[in-house]
Amino acid sequence: MNNSVVSIQQTFAILRGRSRPIIQVRIYLCGVTVYDDSPGIGHARTIVVFDVLRRFLISREVEATLIQNFTDGDDKIINKSQARWLACMSNIRQIH
Repeated sequence: MNNSVVSIQQTFAILRGRSRPIIQVRIYLCGVTVYDDSPGIGHARTIVVFDVLRRFLISREVEATLIQNFTDGDDKIINKSQARWLACMSNIRQIH
């Protein structure tokens, strides 16, 4: 596997400390950032692929942890949400 921390390929590390040696894998995945109203099938692919990988590792008695975020909340998303909020508030004021 590729270890992105040290930018090299390496095998799983065997950790001691239990009744038998275990292999431990920790996966951090920067997940999807959905900019529009409708996420597509490509957005689900990342989630499914890495969940299947985690389940496969667990089935092989590998202690696997998967951590994944779902949005970065970058400026484009923040600006779009603020614009929609202002438009919404403008419509509410017109009704009252």
